[in-house]
Amino acid sequence: PCKLLDYVGLDVHYHVLQYYAKNLHPDYEPYRTLEEKIKSGHLGKKTGKGFYDWSHGKPEIDISKATDKVDPNDFLALQVNEATKLVEMGVCSLMDIDTAMVNATNMRIGPIEAAQDIDPVEMTRRLERLAEQFGKEIFLPTGSVREGRYRL
Repeated sequence: PCKLLDYVGLDVHYHVLQYYAKNLHPDYEPYRTLEEKIKSGHLGKKTGKGFYDWSHGKPEIDISKATDKVDPNDFLALQVNEATKLVEMGVCSLMDIDTAMVNATNMRIGPIEAAQDIDPVEMTRRLERLAEQFGKEIFLPTGSVREGRYRL
């Protein structure tokens, strides 16, 4: 996700979060790390530095530096939760979400397809833990997640 944010522009991401915080829920407000990067003029690819160093072209991500501090399934759970919010609002279908994510981010599969084998109880517990851990109401699972309606 950080590489994509660098490519889009951290300033763009910042303004999107401000809009979401104002119009959807205050929990979407820009996070401290993002604000620090903006203040430092590190806006991503267009300035040569953001979350990654772009000064010598496309950054190489050293996966040997990966840690267990972040579970990728947490990101997937959050994506599925956000997707189900859009479906519940009548904005789009689950398949629309996957199509958009694949086309916009060059992912092999979308979050809905990726989550098909995740049990709704596990997904619900993960989201509840994240909501508690980060104090973010927006991380609480939707009714669709709780009922497994993200599964096709």
